[in-house]
Amino acid sequence: MKTAKKVLLMLLAALTLTLSLTGCKYVTHYNAVGCVQSSTSKTAYLNFYEFKGRIVFKLKVGDEGGSLKYAAKLESGEATVYIDHTGEKESLLVVHGGDDVNDVLSGLEKGTVYVIIETAGKCGNGIFDFQIV
Repeated sequence: MKTAKKVLLMLLAALTLTLSLTGCKYVTHYNAVGCVQSSTSKTAYLNFYEFKGRIVFKLKVGDEGGSLKYAAKLESGEATVYIDHTGEKESLLVVHGGDDVNDVLSGLEKGTVYVIIETAGKCGNGIFDFQIV
């Protein structure tokens, strides 16, 4: 009887873990040196010396709608910033070494906005800053 309880508990634990992992729409995975990141429901920030991979931020737009104010700077390499605010992943910008970008994306409706930064290989000395305004 004790073995049956253990098996049942293990199955429940495995099922719970599986369900919790499948809820992630986008997955963060990266290797970094000198990396600082911060995020809230309205802001996201990434600063690094070296970065390779993908990082995902989840922001929220309030009832009144809003805009995404963003800035990106990269010394070397290439990174693409994608957003998903409609259920589809869309390219927002491509940042190359030497670029310094400041812009605003207007017309966002209430809901979740995923900001996805993906590198094409290793990038150096980068800063990415996003704010829902």
